[in-house]
Amino acid sequence: MGSKTSKTETELETDLRYKSEQWLREQYLTQKKSVTEIADKTEVTYQTIYDWMDKYGIERDATRYGEKSRVQYATYYVGPSGYARWQSKYRDKNGERQTENYSVHRLLAISEYGTDAVIGIDVHHKNGIRWDNRPENIEIIDHAEHRRIHAIEEETWKDHFWHAVGDDNPGLQKTKVDESSPEKPEQSTVTLGDFE
Repeated sequence: MGSKTSKTETELETDLRYKSEQWLREQYLTQKKSVTEIADKTEVTYQTIYDWMDKYGIERDATRYGEKSRVQYATYYVGPSGYARWQSKYRDKNGERQTENYSVHRLLAISEYGTDAVIGIDVHHKNGIRWDNRPENIEIIDHAEHRRIHAIEEETWKDHFWHAVGDDNPGLQKTKVDESSPEKPEQSTVTLGDFE
């Protein structure tokens, strides 16, 4: 059975060099070592080096290594509005943090119809499910038509709601809006009564 070798005091001091502000500044700023090189040299993660650099206020030079300094990955998420999106976080050439979001349905429309066909046009989910990005569920339509479709869907939903709960339910109050009024009409409101 082999014995585990323990590090000498000198080796331990060598491994903890990254905790020295002077040593860290020397490596990063003077010798122009990358964070990865410093982490490898001291056998810690690059995040540990970042943490100590932040602690000492050592500014990171995002432009020093150009595109090779860090691989950026896009993340996929479904936002509060129900649309699936790809998000890209990166640092620009000046080292400033940037975030860009791309809607999956718009990316799909570009791949299906081409960029020129999608610019200035709305992308509609035929079945109304915002995260259903199958090619057969996506169509490009002008903005006015898109608004008209959603207005019809909203009215249909309201009709189904009132049919389900009934107009005679004393706990609900339906507010009608005069559509002919010159003022901007407000949306129909639903007031829930006290059901305690």
